[in-house]
This record gives sequence, structure tokens and C-alpha cells, in this order.
Amino acid sequence: MIRVLVLARSAAIRARLEAALARRADLLVTGAARWPTDNASEGEPDVVLMVKETGTYSGFDSAPGARHASARLIVLGPEPVENWASMALRQGARGTLPVDSSAAELGAAIDAVVAGLTVMPPAVADSGRPRTRRRLAAGPVGQPLTPREIEILGLLAAGLGNKAIAARLYISGHTVKTHVVSLFEKLGVSTRAEAVAAGVRQGLLML
Repeated sequence: MIRVLVLARSAAIRARLEAALARRADLLVTGAARWPTDNASEGEPDVVLMVKETGTYSGFDSAPGARHASARLIVLGPEPVENWASMALRQGARGTLPVDSSAAELGAAIDAVVAGLTVMPPAVADSGRPRTRRRLAAGPVGQPLTPREIEILGLLAAGLGNKAIAARLYISGHTVKTHVVSLFEKLGVSTRAEAVAAGVRQGLLML
């Protein structure tokens, strides 16, 4: 069970995030608070989801999330994410995502940071880094991954096998295999290690 604390000034955003996390039986919301005025949390969370709703990112030292030193912090904020994400990561966040990310994207990000990875949108990962030219083969190589494929890529990075992924996502092993084959083709790889490495290069996951 992964324990998650949700921090957001907006009650509507807190409710949306709680509903998204409730889709996963292995995610337990320990509290949902309006920071910095309160911090309703039952016990120490594994992950803190903190919403940075407006302006540029100026740090989280005064936020309740900073009180949970052992928790992995994921900051959610407005587009364009690149305006604030780099600062958040430099100050200790383990993940940055748009505030309107889907339930699948949130789940994949949580799995990734718990596994010790850093998560950021591709626009942030590519900032200031030269793009590598990829030789495109016939077929779907180069097409973007679906949210489900990104979620499964995060679980591959966490070291889970097909059966464990199927149990985690409540889908069949055949469906997992289909998604894995598809994301392999899109990333132009043939092994799980290569898929994770490609995900890192593309900014889907970062070590």
C-alpha cells in the first residue's frame, strides 16, 4: 500500500485528485489539506502530491509537505510546466506534472518516484539538452505513448513483471503483454531495460 498526502489550496482540485487516486486499490490517501494553513494526515505518507496553482515555483519549505522528510514530493502545477518545474526539482521534488494530469499519469508518477526515479514532462527534460536524431523504421516507432503505456513503463522501471503489473492494474496478463509490445514498438526497443532507458531519454522517466 502506498500512502499519499494531497496538498492543494483548491477544494475542487483536492477532490479531483482524491477521486483519481481512489481508482487504485493500492493507493491510500492519508489526508487532503489546504496548505499552508493545515495538514490533515494520518501517519507518515510515502508520497506528497502538492499543487502549485499559480505563478512561478518559489519553494516548498513553508508547506506541510516539507514536514515529511522521508516522503517523495510530486509537484503539480499550471502550464507551461517548464516555467517552474526545474526549480522544483532543484529544491528536492522527485516529480513534476501538469495539474490536469490524468489518473493514469498520476499513478505512473507515484509508482516511479516510489521506485526511486524522477518524473518530469518531456518539455522539461528536453530543455537545454540537444535532441538526438532517431532513425525511424516502418511502423509506429516515434508515435507518442498512451497514458496506459506510460503507466506500464513506470511499472517496468520499478521492476515489476507482467503478472505483477496485471494484478496492480486489474487487467489481464494478455492485455499487459499487448501494451508492452506496443510501447516497445513505439520506442524502437526490444527489451525492458532498453524501454526504460528510452523512457529516460525522452523525459518520461529520469534516474
